[in-house]
Amino acid sequence: MKLRRQFLLLTYPLILFFVTFLFSHKSWAQDEDPDSHSSKTKVTQRYEELRKLAGSTKMIYIEGGVYEGKKVEAFHMDETMVTVEQYMACVEAGVCPHPPDNGLWSATFKKSNSKLPINEISFHNAQTFAQWIGKRLPTEHEWEWVASGRGEGRIYPWGNSAPTRESACWQRWDAETDSGGGPCEVGKLAFSKDGVKDMAGNLWEWTSTSYNDEGTLIILKGGAWYNDDPSKLKVKARGVASPYHRGNGSDGFRCVSSIKKE
Repeated sequence: MKLRRQFLLLTYPLILFFVTFLFSHKSWAQDEDPDSHSSKTKVTQRYEELRKLAGSTKMIYIEGGVYEGKKVEAFHMDETMVTVEQYMACVEAGVCPHPPDNGLWSATFKKSNSKLPINEISFHNAQTFAQWIGKRLPTEHEWEWVASGRGEGRIYPWGNSAPTRESACWQRWDAETDSGGGPCEVGKLAFSKDGVKDMAGNLWEWTSTSYNDEGTLIILKGGAWYNDDPSKLKVKARGVASPYHRGNGSDGFRCVSSIKKE
């Protein structure tokens, strides 16, 4: 009995130390885990906020039909081109690359107006953005279907009258001084029959259609702010460029989404 009491007296401090260590360790873990979880939650929330901002453009339902003998399925198209604010949200999220700083005065990411269309964007940059927000780039056929008035055969998105500075963002460059107005804020000009805006002038828009079988050139549509030839703004006009091209202030994009069939 005496030996047992001595044993307990000797081991009690060890047991007390061990129990104290366990509780202190548990307390430490409880103090740290919430902070870690909170940090991750904040990062996730910010990421989702940025993705929501990037994809916030109003989309317009485009009825399907037949255009130039080819069927067009119904789809949704962005009302306006992707803006500086939206694209830079993708940059902040770590998904899209920053537009290059080539020293261009017309680079819209340098401007104070975040509602300008983002330019200096390559085809691959545009695809990355579209995929991130669950959309895609339009085909040339889809783009023309909308711009032509869905089978009306419009010469320009607004109709058949020649463009003016009141109908489209164009004639805004002085070649001699390499200066001018540059791109215009989105949503102001060049309305289509369905209410899609900026479909002529402002920026050439990347499509998902290759110009050649090798895919080394991609078709762009709509003309740009620096054009002074009205034929460049016609529905049937084409621009072509390398999918890696983003060396000037002329190219931007808008997104579309297919309608899911039940």
